[in-house]
Amino acid sequence: MGISVLIVGLGNIGVGYDLNYTGDSAMTHLGACLKHPDVSSIYGIDPNDASRRIFMEAGGSEAFANFADLNKHGISADLCIISTPPGIRFEIVRQCAEFSPQIILLEKPIAETSGEARRIQSFCAEKKILLFINYIRLFEPALRSIKGKIRNGEHGKTVCGTCVFSGSVLNSASHYISLTLDWFGEPEEVQSICRIPGREHFILNYREFDFSFQAVQSDYAVGEMDIYFQKRKIEMNTNCFRVLEAGMEKSRIFPNCTMLEEARLIEPRPDILNYQYKVLDMVLTSRADASSENVENAVKTLEICAKVT
Repeated sequence: MGISVLIVGLGNIGVGYDLNYTGDSAMTHLGACLKHPDVSSIYGIDPNDASRRIFMEAGGSEAFANFADLNKHGISADLCIISTPPGIRFEIVRQCAEFSPQIILLEKPIAETSGEARRIQSFCAEKKILLFINYIRLFEPALRSIKGKIRNGEHGKTVCGTCVFSGSVLNSASHYISLTLDWFGEPEEVQSICRIPGREHFILNYREFDFSFQAVQSDYAVGEMDIYFQKRKIEMNTNCFRVLEAGMEKSRIFPNCTMLEEARLIEPRPDILNYQYKVLDMVLTSRADASSENVENAVKTLEICAKVT
C-alpha cells in the first residue's frame, strides 16, 4: 500500500509554481507527490475555495476547508506537509500530529521565534514524528556532493565567502544562511554591520575565515554565493541552482603566477525544475539523525536571522 500525504496550505509552493511552468516540473509539494512512485493518495487543506478547486484539477485526491472537515472522512496521513505562513505553525503541527504521521515536512522558516521552533522540535520528538524543514538546497544531490568535497578537504581550506541576496533576511537570505551552516557548521560569532531593511549587511565569523552577506535593492531577484578555497573557487548564481567551479592553472602571461582557470558548470547540475521532488524523495528515506540535523540547522538559521534584523 502506498504513502498517504496531507498538504496543509495550497498556495504557490503547495500547488501554484508548477502550474505557471509549461514543461515537466516538480517545484511544488503536489507536483512532487504526483511524480513519486511511493505516493498513492494526496489530500489537501485550504480555506480558499479556488485553491482547493485548483488542487483537485491538478491531480489532488480530495481537498477540505479545514481539519474538522477532514476528520469527518476518516482519512489518515503518513506524511504531513505544512506550507502555511509561520504565524500559527505550532497549532497546525499539533493538529497534524492527531493523524499519527511518521513524518512532518515544514516550510521554512520553522517558526517566527526560536522559542516556538524549539517547542515544535520537542513536540515532534515526543510524538516520535520525524520533522524536516524545507530548505530545498540541503536536499539537492549536486549541492550535497559539494558539501562532501568541502568536508574531506578536496578544495583545500576555506578562505572567504560572500553572498548577495534580494528580498528579506527571513524569507530570502535564510536559504543561503542555512546552506552555509550545512557546509561549514555554526560560526563563532555573528556580526551585524547594517540592519536597515533592504540594506542588511552581516558577517558570519568562523575561526579561519569570514562569510559576508549583503542585501541589495534591485528590480530583479538575486541570490548568489562566491566561495574561495585554497585550491579553487565555487560560484553559485540563479538562486544557487547554477553552480560553477574554477581550479588553478599557471598563467600563460605572468611568469611564476598561478591563477584561477575559467569557471565551468559542475556535473551533475542541480535540477531547479524538480527540486521539490528531491526533497520529498530524501525525506521519505531519511533516518532520525538526518531529521535532527535538519531541524537544528533550521533553528540556528532562524536565530541568526533574528540577530541581524
